[in-house]
Amino acid sequence: MNKKLVVFLPLLLLGSLTGCNNDPSDILLTRGTLYREEVTHLSSGEFDTMMANKENFLMAIYPEKSNCYCWRNFEYVLNKAVKNNHYQIYTFFAEDVASNTTMRKITGFYAYNDRPTFYILSNGWLAKSYDYSDANPIYKNEDDFLKEINKRTIAPRLMEVDDDYLTHAIENETEVNVCIARDTCSDTSYATYNVVTPFFKNNRNKYCYYLNIDPYRSLGDEIYQGIKDKYMLSTANNPDLGFGLGVVPTYQHYNNGKLTDMCVYLNDGELTYNEEDKGYYALGSYYNEDRINKMHYLSDVTNKDLTKVKYNENDVISFGEKHYLKNDAAAKYHNVILNSFLKTYLS
Repeated sequence: MNKKLVVFLPLLLLGSLTGCNNDPSDILLTRGTLYREEVTHLSSGEFDTMMANKENFLMAIYPEKSNCYCWRNFEYVLNKAVKNNHYQIYTFFAEDVASNTTMRKITGFYAYNDRPTFYILSNGWLAKSYDYSDANPIYKNEDDFLKEINKRTIAPRLMEVDDDYLTHAIENETEVNVCIARDTCSDTSYATYNVVTPFFKNNRNKYCYYLNIDPYRSLGDEIYQGIKDKYMLSTANNPDLGFGLGVVPTYQHYNNGKLTDMCVYLNDGELTYNEEDKGYYALGSYYNEDRINKMHYLSDVTNKDLTKVKYNENDVISFGEKHYLKNDAAAKYHNVILNSFLKTYLS
């Protein structure tokens, strides 16, 4: 697709406690967007997931069937900010607030509100809210809205793209870094919150594309596998760096259209118990003796071959006779590896 690539522009920020309007100024937005041109509506479940994942994001609440000029004017301002400045901005219907416990606690109102309200949300809490007022310029003027948001937030470096955008970028850009993930994947949210967002808080020179392949899962196994094969997550088109049928989150580096490096977060698989030393081993880990020699970001990592790491029973969660690593135990090593990948290609 001959889609013109958009130059990344600054974005937004977020905050801390319910009802806390203490003027935040250092919140890094979790994600921006490079392909959307209007606000994204959230279902109640999607909102709960984002809050549970402690994402930093912007959201407006308004009546679903409102014909009030106050919302129409503000919607125009928000859509301009999405299209022109690449903010990822979400909306939620006021009629649905009463049935969502988290939303009620955050917004502070339990019934229908016929005026729009704007929120900056961070780390599972409300950072700042903006009640509607005819005198509040952010609801009417794009420049005033952007000025306020830029004052309150730090521009994100993880930028959502779609399949067309990413394909065009890989084919036409000299260097591409991308996270291929699923929004509903707990490993993805764990990596974003614990590694990616903290890294970008201190490293803002470059940005990373983010492709959510969740929608492909609902289209059937063949289509879902196809998108993983296309981007070489699996061994089908990538025998050297691919991992089985492909897993998420996977972080990739492309140079002049060719995949040159790849990082898989967690996904160590079922553990093997060794009777001799009473230890558990992730023999199916992505980071094995053969594969680590093909990677270019592990020179400063001490524990490269994760199949040789011994875990004890406190590191393990068991389901019958099957044993798996707890996230915190696996993350002790995977966080170092992912940080090394990000430092190598995005610092």
